[in-house]
Amino acid sequence: MSGASWDDLKTRSLSAAVQVVIALVAVIFAPYGLLILLWALFFLMHWELGAMFGLNRKHQFAVLGLASLVGLIILIAPDLAYGSFFLAMTLLALPLVPSAVLITRQRALFAAYGVFMVFGITALWYLFHAFGLRGILVLVAIVIASDVAGYFVGKSFGGPKFWPAISPKKTWSGTVGGWAAGFIVGCIAAALFGAWWIIPIAVVLAFGGQMGDIAESAVKRKVGVKDSSDLIPGHGGVLDRFDGLLGAGATAMVLQLLF
Repeated sequence: MSGASWDDLKTRSLSAAVQVVIALVAVIFAPYGLLILLWALFFLMHWELGAMFGLNRKHQFAVLGLASLVGLIILIAPDLAYGSFFLAMTLLALPLVPSAVLITRQRALFAAYGVFMVFGITALWYLFHAFGLRGILVLVAIVIASDVAGYFVGKSFGGPKFWPAISPKKTWSGTVGGWAAGFIVGCIAAALFGAWWIIPIAVVLAFGGQMGDIAESAVKRKVGVKDSSDLIPGHGGVLDRFDGLLGAGATAMVLQLLF
């Protein structure tokens, strides 16, 4: 066993509980509750991404005014805005354009992560339409279980680092623990819904969630910040908390488009 420190466990647990409650309320009042939540996440993530790349507050408010307009269009006419996956991505990506012009460093990295962010958010809405509330709840359960298992297993057993150049805290033990948790959730979902193909997909989605976390860690390391913001106690920013959900959603959407 490693000499793990659990000082942040209470704060992380409380923050996670609040997020679960918010997510459940959004799902209960779906589709509009879910749509509002996804747009709010996009808005906050865009704010944090711009701040990480040095976009000042004056420009932030101007750009996010455009984001608000885009969000309003989507909220008023969701069927029109989401009639095509790529139309939806285009609408959500519009605020990235002035942001990319206004920042003064690493525009390519900003654009790349911004497109990934938009793809992940849009994917979650499409997955809801494809698989309903059950599908979204299973996806969220996989991400949460993988994250929690990775945290506890990694803290408890330590061992070799998974990708020390990008994320120095992540270990192979925690990574494998996350895969195992995804497998367990997949088994439960398969038993409930009678669809055994969910099991391997769940493991792939757990890995996709971990890669979403790694991707955000890589961006933060490149721009020299520890957290995307301090909005969520114990977790940093919205991107820090939901990067895994973006990764899992994007992975699920890629599988949906391919198969």
